[in-house]
Amino acid sequence: FRLGITSFQDAQRADVYVNALTNFDLLSDSERLQFISMVQGLLRVWEEAFFQFAEDRLDNRVWEPMVAQYSDWMSSKGFQRVWEIRKHTYNPDFRTFVDELTLGDYKFS
Repeated sequence: FRLGITSFQDAQRADVYVNALTNFDLLSDSERLQFISMVQGLLRVWEEAFFQFAEDRLDNRVWEPMVAQYSDWMSSKGFQRVWEIRKHTYNPDFRTFVDELTLGDYKFS
C-alpha cells in the first residue's frame, strides 16, 4: 500500500493520476494503461485486506480508516471507470462489498 501511494511522488505518474480522476476517457492508451495498473495495485491490496479483516486477521483500527480512504478514492470518476472495466477480475464477495460501499468525497484540499 505504501509503495503504491509513494509512487505518486513521480511527477509524470502524478500527472496521469490527477488527469485520470476526472478525465479517464480522454487519456491516451498508454496513460490509461498506467492508471489502470496504479488503481489495480491499490485495489488488490484492499481486496486482500478485506479477506484478512473477514478472517479476524486485520484489526478494526486499521480496517476502518482503510475503508474510509478507499471510499474517497472510489468516489472519483477515474476509479469508478477502472472498477467498471476490471471488477470481473475480483472475488465476488469483494465485488459486492465495493458495489455496496457508501462513497466518500475525494479532494486534494
